[in-house]
Amino acid sequence: MFRRSNKHIPLMKIKLPEGCTIETTRRLKYLGVILDDRLKWSRHLKYIQSKALAIIARLVAIARHTFGYSNSATRIMLEGTVGAYLTYACAGGRTA
Repeated sequence: MFRRSNKHIPLMKIKLPEGCTIETTRRLKYLGVILDDRLKWSRHLKYIQSKALAIIARLVAIARHTFGYSNSATRIMLEGTVGAYLTYACAGGRTA
């Protein structure tokens, strides 16, 4: 469960009657958002950074100065791809 304290909570296993086992984890990925047990965003931000850098590297390969897409077309592609990654789940990170 989510927690704010520094106390260590051991991982647990829950056995269901059907023979299935549910294990607790320190973090999970749900709808592309990485949540950890302390509600920190550092893992998610690292994940988004790696995804954005991979997309930028691909776009740089097709948008050269001597050939390829124009600067305005490259900007539109960057805003549509990297911008979407950076703004997804931003509202979830706000605190009251």
